[in-house]
Amino acid sequence: MHKWTMSDASTARLSHEDTAPVRQGEPAAVVDDLEAARIRASARTLLFGRDEPVRLGRLELVGRVGAGGMGEVFTARDAELGRLVAVKLIRPDSDGTDAAARFAREARSMARLTHPNVVRIYDVGRFGSRVYITMEYVQGTTLLAWLEAAPRAWREVLARFVLAGRGLAAAHRTGLVHRDFKPANVLVADDGRVLVADFGLAWARSDGADADETMTAVSVSEGSAPSLQGAAMLVTSPGNVMGTPGYMSPEQLRAAPVDERSDLFSFCVALYEALFGVQPFDGMSALARLGSIEAGRLNPPARKVKIPGGVMRALAQGLAADPSRRPASMDVLLARLERAAGRPRRVATVMVAVAATLVTGVAAAAARPFAAADPCADAGAEIDAVWNDERARAVATAFAATGLPYAGAAAERVKARLDVYVADWRDAAGDTCAARQVRRPSSSLVDLQVACLGRREQAVRALVDAFVVADATTIPQAVDSVAALPEISACDDAEALVRTLRPPADPETAKAVARVREQLARADAQQRTGHDREALKITEEALVATLDDEPVRAEALAQRGRVLAGLGELVAAEKSLLDAAELAEATRHDELAADVWIDLMRLANRHLVDPGRGESWMPRARAAQRRLGDQPARRVHVLMQQGLLHYFQRRHAESGRALRAALELEESHGRDALMLAKLAHLLANTLEAEGRLEDARLTYGHALEQMEAALGPDHPEFARLVYDFGTFLTTVGELDPASAKLQQALAISTRAYGRAHHNNGRVHIGLGQVALHRGEFAEAAAHGEAAAQIFREVLPAEHPDHVDALLMAGTARFFAGELDAALAAFVAAQAKQRSVATPDPVVEAVIATNVAETQLARTDLNAARSGFAEAERLLDAAASDDADLRARVLTGRGRIALAEDDAAAALSQLEAALELRQRLPDDPLALAELHEALRSAHAAGERR
Repeated sequence: MHKWTMSDASTARLSHEDTAPVRQGEPAAVVDDLEAARIRASARTLLFGRDEPVRLGRLELVGRVGAGGMGEVFTARDAELGRLVAVKLIRPDSDGTDAAARFAREARSMARLTHPNVVRIYDVGRFGSRVYITMEYVQGTTLLAWLEAAPRAWREVLARFVLAGRGLAAAHRTGLVHRDFKPANVLVADDGRVLVADFGLAWARSDGADADETMTAVSVSEGSAPSLQGAAMLVTSPGNVMGTPGYMSPEQLRAAPVDERSDLFSFCVALYEALFGVQPFDGMSALARLGSIEAGRLNPPARKVKIPGGVMRALAQGLAADPSRRPASMDVLLARLERAAGRPRRVATVMVAVAATLVTGVAAAAARPFAAADPCADAGAEIDAVWNDERARAVATAFAATGLPYAGAAAERVKARLDVYVADWRDAAGDTCAARQVRRPSSSLVDLQVACLGRREQAVRALVDAFVVADATTIPQAVDSVAALPEISACDDAEALVRTLRPPADPETAKAVARVREQLARADAQQRTGHDREALKITEEALVATLDDEPVRAEALAQRGRVLAGLGELVAAEKSLLDAAELAEATRHDELAADVWIDLMRLANRHLVDPGRGESWMPRARAAQRRLGDQPARRVHVLMQQGLLHYFQRRHAESGRALRAALELEESHGRDALMLAKLAHLLANTLEAEGRLEDARLTYGHALEQMEAALGPDHPEFARLVYDFGTFLTTVGELDPASAKLQQALAISTRAYGRAHHNNGRVHIGLGQVALHRGEFAEAAAHGEAAAQIFREVLPAEHPDHVDALLMAGTARFFAGELDAALAAFVAAQAKQRSVATPDPVVEAVIATNVAETQLARTDLNAARSGFAEAERLLDAAASDDADLRARVLTGRGRIALAEDDAAAALSQLEAALELRQRLPDDPLALAELHEALRSAHAAGERR
């Protein structure tokens, strides 16, 4: 809410007899002016010391901050929760029961929405016949007042509108349409937040009754639009048309059905007005305004402002009279505005007076004094053949035909991302065209921009072609594959462009290179959608066709390396990628070199699990990336791989620093929800490993929210994150929530993949850990055996996860007292671990400790002593500071000393173990064992 001065009470007439406080449920006739009642209560407190505030249930009214046609807004104190809130109370005479019902619907609809750019609704209630809602109190002002308070730079204005737009977009995703967006309904908080408020006219698209009740105004035959005369009658009839006429979309003015694109129009009206000091369309009456909109008669700016052409084009498209000509969603519009505004260099900047003619449907623009024919009006139209409504429907149909439970959500998210990408491509093509007009007849920089955009069009075309014939293999990676499309913004970076390769001078060679690149784009699309064998076939054909063109051969070698990595042919993959890197650097193909060194780091982290090799490649990746001007998108990927590399090296503090830097960079530049979710997931893993458990919990929460928004709740990638959070909850001892999360992960993964899938085996191990903590050892053993069976079916014999399944089964048998079976499982795990391509010494130390503890339980003291010594040697070799393992080794040695009747040595080892344990999360089993051993050692010492 706004920051207001309290109403002046000096002239209020007070009655000494009128001392009864307002009670919840009292008839509305008793109190027809709550503000007057509040003033009287305040005066009674001052005069008689009687503290009897006006109440609405548990709410104590503090003061009225505003009133309008629908009702009044008060500040109030929530006595139960101890916080200041805002209360909106509908007037009893404003619109009868219809208004009250609509008001209650507003609250129910808005209560579903929690977003940082929307005012939160807490509660809905009744006071007599009056409905009220309790909502977030915002200390600040309105966007309208903020605009009027001082001159504002266009970037500053746009930044605040984008934040408001995010609130609208969030509402649209839940099925809500605001229908009265304007600067007066947006709050700018003192702490810098921007929040959309007053959804009093909102309606839920899914609620047909609501739509009929609030939208029906003029009887219109199917397929026709209301006449202008009908519209004029309509806007002069109170209650029929809802909204503020100056900001209303043409469909609202006609009382036609509305959707989120109506909010988009109102948003663009408000933004145009904020930037240029005048509303875009004239009209003293609603009829005249509707005529201006339909004729495309834009008002010239009241002040001269230069803004990027892409910003103006996006804004102009949003002001189209025909909703179908506007951007597909608020997300698409915001992405275009942000990217156009944030581009490092635009070759051409367009005066708004010229750009105003770009509004779709401009019929009379040529007659206006600022009009000019726009030679770039159709620039970028070729992308429409690549991605359009028909192709989107074909993709949705192909996805649905797979029968996967998350296919529909994947199709929606793919469409939303491609809508944004294609709109941004079209916008960049328009700016490039504008640059061509300025730099006639040609410019080498413009030529490089055209070539850059051409490669991105090729990538989109190949990916959409793969989507329209999608199968079950395509769907899990579909959203990721769109996110991996090459950045459009790179085509705006002049420094990077001049470092890119020029096309071959010979026309025939240029055509041959273009054909190879088209093949490589298809191979990349096949590989990213899970069809590695088909991708390899296409890539090998492209390699044969590269002839003597070394740069394009380097591209083919890089693509071959990526495909081979996906197929598990790691030695061949590494060789192909290293060959590609060498050739790219030799031919000054800097863009490719930067990507290939990142690919090699990814290979070391994901497939080879060889952080030493990855660390040797990291400086090359950084250097290549810096040569390109330290582009944010590539820097995020370098930092991400660096964070993973340090994680595998157990250098958790360094891993956290790299991942936090990647997150900050992505939040400030890319803002891609899926990338943010992945980075938050990795950071949560690192924080957990570092022992920063509360930070890890918070980061897991952020990652879960972002991943669910990016992929949906049925996606297997979301299941992997849920699994990790479940294992975290097990670590901190919250076993019931942990079990619930792990069962959720297993259900999602089973629906997506069936029973026998690697992920399901991992979840069984997680559930086994929960069972161990509960003391349900038979159930833990069953989960270990279920994991082992799945791994035998789906994993190669040398895969390290076989070790985890054996460790789970052995641990369960150990605690069940089946020592021979436990020892057999641990010895088998030891043999498996030694056969792994790159054995992890810490894992070997874990197994050696398990073997030693089992031998100790079997009273084979010499074998146990040897096992603990081996574990300590492995930990020292790895320079590991794993406190839990070292505490277990110390405890084991103390118990051996105790068994050998050496109380002094036992106490020394056991007290050192206890000191380590006290710095670790609570482990009841380990602590119970340690305390029991300490009691025995003290007793033995006293006997001496």
